[in-house]
Amino acid sequence: MIGIGGYAALRTTIAFFPTMSGLVGDVLAVWALITMTYGGIMALTQDDLKRLLAYSSVSQMGYILLGISSYNIIGVSGSMFHYISHGTCKALLFMVAGAIILQAEGLRSIKKLGGLASNMPITAAAAVVGFFGLMGIPPLNGFHSEWMIISGMFTAGINSGSMPRLIIAAASVIAMILTTCYGVWTIRKVFFGPRPEYLEHVKEAPLTITLPLVALIAITISLGMFPSAIIDLLSQVVSAIL
Repeated sequence: MIGIGGYAALRTTIAFFPTMSGLVGDVLAVWALITMTYGGIMALTQDDLKRLLAYSSVSQMGYILLGISSYNIIGVSGSMFHYISHGTCKALLFMVAGAIILQAEGLRSIKKLGGLASNMPITAAAAVVGFFGLMGIPPLNGFHSEWMIISGMFTAGINSGSMPRLIIAAASVIAMILTTCYGVWTIRKVFFGPRPEYLEHVKEAPLTITLPLVALIAITISLGMFPSAIIDLLSQVVSAIL
């Protein structure tokens, strides 16, 4: 549901006020950059696993705003595809958090977790796929959406001759590094390194949790390897709106 604001911005604001949407593109781009940066920094400071994922979602919504602000087919289509890729990756990660909390008897502190990969291999694999998707690592679906968003921003800056747009596009690439930082840190801290004695009893979550995780992993990888069916459809819709 968190991405519905981006969908509404495309279907209502741009459709009904196209000229105004083009004029406020720079303002929206700055707003998107601030959102990406703020959400990423706040995620880095969290110890609660679910709060980290919540602030990560704030940052990811900045990506969607950034794509919309480009006001071209590449960027806006990437923004809408990121709505989908964020949905699969973040669903994975919140289910991972739920599995850990369930199996670790309510423990949510990242600093108190560790070494769970050997005890919960499917959950660990899901976490890696989820975070790597958010980082935009191929062949996962997040790679295509983030590549299109950044390409759309650079295209908008080059076509309009707008130096601020180009600066924002470059700064956005730097801001994306924050996702890598908190993603790699969380994976390393939760699933690798020494395992505390009080977590020795932890085992993999039941099938009611692991089967949906496996299904989401398959969807995330499939959309990354074969994105054209959805992207082509999105491009047609976005082209008609713009």
